[in-house]
Amino acid sequence: LAQPSLSRWSASLDDYFALDELEALAGAYTGSCSAADQLLFQVICEYEGTTRQSVQRVAMVFGLTAADVYERERIGRARYFIERDENDIGTVGQDTVANALASVDSSRLLRTITEFPVAASKQDVDKDVDRKLLQALADPCADTGGLGAPEHGLVYDVQFILPWLWSVVSSGAGADVRRLIDSNALGVAVAALSSESESVRKLAYFTLDVAYGLVTGARALFGRSQCALVLDTLRNSITGRTSDCFPRVPFTVTLFVATSLPIALRPEHSMYAATNRLMLRRPWLRYDEVPLLRAVLRASPEPAGSHEYVLRMASQMSRAFSQCADTFRRAHLVNTVLAHASTALSDVHAGRAALATVFHLASAHNAEPLALHV
Repeated sequence: LAQPSLSRWSASLDDYFALDELEALAGAYTGSCSAADQLLFQVICEYEGTTRQSVQRVAMVFGLTAADVYERERIGRARYFIERDENDIGTVGQDTVANALASVDSSRLLRTITEFPVAASKQDVDKDVDRKLLQALADPCADTGGLGAPEHGLVYDVQFILPWLWSVVSSGAGADVRRLIDSNALGVAVAALSSESESVRKLAYFTLDVAYGLVTGARALFGRSQCALVLDTLRNSITGRTSDCFPRVPFTVTLFVATSLPIALRPEHSMYAATNRLMLRRPWLRYDEVPLLRAVLRASPEPAGSHEYVLRMASQMSRAFSQCADTFRRAHLVNTVLAHASTALSDVHAGRAALATVFHLASAHNAEPLALHV
């Protein structure tokens, strides 16, 4: 729908019209995997390639927050264009970074972590994606290969959110470290270490390198030592990283670390003591075990909600069965969760999490050997 208007976006056009159109798209774009957002993302990329102007500042603030911010910034537009760099649409300052962190949804980021597409690649793009996207917008009932599925609007697009996160942490404008951790934004970069795509892992490693300096340098951050402990445990667990090698980390490790970062800021959380005890006892995480699974289920007395937490985490880890199959077999995951779900100590929520784990494993390919352990 927007493709014909791309011919009007050229370097010879007045910047007023070009920037206003881009800001309008940023206000409509929500960063999800829905069909409409996929099409808007392609249009924004086409804008940058056609006008030869960076869209970093505009793309950092998107959604409803962008609509309010850019409406206020239209006041004094003439002076803004006189002072700005002709090769960039504005500069990235503290206000831009603050608005960028305010434009993301923490619950959607958490779902992006738990449902991270570890088997997807940034380069695996269907050549016929434009036709499928337009078909999904025109006919919601059409067969578009899942591009128009409603659940795609509940997670962020990895192709967008990872570069967005890199722009925030590398801007040098003093990002709010607490908001960066508490919103689960940093956890997305941790989960990306499990991706099969080397380019995704490479960007995730660079993002975490810069973010580690921000966390350790935030002297006023409450819980800074605990957050640094979580990141140090992750760093100690990674071996074989060089300047041209970016090893893949199992999803059992990255999911545990990504969900432990916000917990490190909340001493009142039911899993705060268990996660700190695990990392203080051993400053690295083993690849052949599910963190905290046996320790929490065997704990007596156990904190309220701890059983449900570890079982839900195991359920989310089971989505990446092909990568974690050996770990699940060594941990006897199916036996453990089913045995706990059948006891009187299990509540309805823990039972549902255990059943979800079994369903995810049963729907995975080549999961038959795991069933032999039941």
